Amino acid sequence: MATPVHRTIVSFLRKLRYYLDAALHMRIVIDMAIVALHRGKGYHAVIPASAGPPRRNENDTSYLLRVRRYCGLWLSIRKRLGFRDGCFFRSAVTCRALRRAGIDARLNFGTMKNDEAEENDWHFTGHCWVSCGSDTIETAYPFVIQYPSEGTA
Repeated sequence: MATPVHRTIVSFLRKLRYYLDAALHMRIVIDMAIVALHRGKGYHAVIPASAGPPRRNENDTSYLLRVRRYCGLWLSIRKRLGFRDGCFFRSAVTCRALRRAGIDARLNFGTMKNDEAEENDWHFTGHCWVSCGSDTIETAYPFVIQYPSEGTA
């Protein structure tokens, strides 16, 4: 019979084994550096227009989840180090990593009127998120534009 301590240790070792892909860690760290260095140039400068060759089976959703989780890990490390990254930076890093892994990921941009804006504030707010393939994500922001668009991918 497994004790709670034993289960905790086994769970920790499984998580540790899950995050042992050093090559994927390096690709994501490099992608984060590239996005950070090219922030002012716009999303077209950092997101590949076409997805790279698939590194795994294209329908392998476990690899898609792994890339997203690795990105989440590194983005949470950045947050704990004091970096305040917005939705654009997080989405650009995730989209770049997914596209380089051969997954058809796209940046989605939405905007809406901010009715609660002060007199000196912006009257519109925006949001950026990533979708893969034909995924649709429910959001309060009306969809405005997608990059790369269907014609450029």
